[in-house]
Amino acid sequence: MQELAEARAQQLREHSNFDKAGVYDPAGVGGTGVIYVLHDVTNPVPWVVKFWKGPLKWIGNLAVIGGVIGVTLHYLRFGPKQVEPEKNGGDRP
Repeated sequence: MQELAEARAQQLREHSNFDKAGVYDPAGVGGTGVIYVLHDVTNPVPWVVKFWKGPLKWIGNLAVIGGVIGVTLHYLRFGPKQVEPEKNGGDRP
């Protein structure tokens, strides 16, 4: 399969004027059974994906942790909500 992908990338470089064509088969992905032939193999991952997986993920995790800490501190300081009984008996006849 790797040889077939390399042949297709070579064909793209020669006949379709895609000078940066190549095979994208990163070692870290291992075991997916997928090999990509890209017309531009120099930067296959867009900056938006890198931003989403990098700093934005950390900011989201910090927000979740901050929320859990805030809820816990509020509960410890004020305790559970107390429901006061109605004075006039409510809706009962």
